[in-house]
Amino acid sequence: MELTSPKGVLQLLTHEIGRAQASVRLVAPAEAYPILAPVLRRAAGASLEMELLAEAGVSLPFASVGVLGDGLEWPGIPVVGVFDGRSAVLASREHGEVRGHWSSAPAFVAAARHTFDRIRERS
Repeated sequence: MELTSPKGVLQLLTHEIGRAQASVRLVAPAEAYPILAPVLRRAAGASLEMELLAEAGVSLPFASVGVLGDGLEWPGIPVVGVFDGRSAVLASREHGEVRGHWSSAPAFVAAARHTFDRIRERS
C-alpha cells in the first residue's frame, strides 16, 4: 500500500504498534514520538521488545530512543517500522511530505528488517 500522507503514516504506525504482540522496531522523525507515545507506552507495558530510533534526541519515560548516526543515504528522514516480523513500513519524510509503502509480503518485511538493522548499525 502506498503511503503519501503524514497523518496517514502516523495512523498506520499507531495501528501496527497496537497490534504488535512480540516486537516493534521503529525509525521515525523525532516529532512523531510524542504522538505515538500512548501506544508505545502500552507496548512497553506489555513487555514487547522495542528498538526505537530518531534523527534527534527524544525523551520517553518508558523507553529509550536512540539517535541516528550521520551519513545515512536516505532521502529525507527515514520512517522504517517492522512489527512482529509480520508487517513493515518503508518510507521517508521530507519537507512535510511522506512517500513510502506498507506491506505484509514476506520479502518486503525482510527488506525492511534488513534496512532497520543497517540503520541501527550506523547509529
